[in-house]
Amino acid sequence: MGFTAYNRGKRGLVIDLKTDEGRALFLDLARGADVVLDNYRLGVRDRLGIGHDAVTAANRAWCPARSPPTATTARKPGAPASTPCCRRAAA
Repeated sequence: MGFTAYNRGKRGLVIDLKTDEGRALFLDLARGADVVLDNYRLGVRDRLGIGHDAVTAANRAWCPARSPPTATTARKPGAPASTPCCRRAAA
């Protein structure tokens, strides 16, 4: 199966995270998310202002996830390829 078949019914969104409006939109979306998946190199989300602390301030119950390392998302040797899901915040 090709790309189209795997992604049927999905919607996409482009956000410029280097703008204040883009960061605000991202954090607004993260407020209602269960999981936030990224494939940035380590430290990039923090530089963009959408790091762990910023998302946690918007949504205490979110679960961070990282995609497996590839040539474009390489991490330091020995760094984990994924982040274990955190426990949901107590209600």
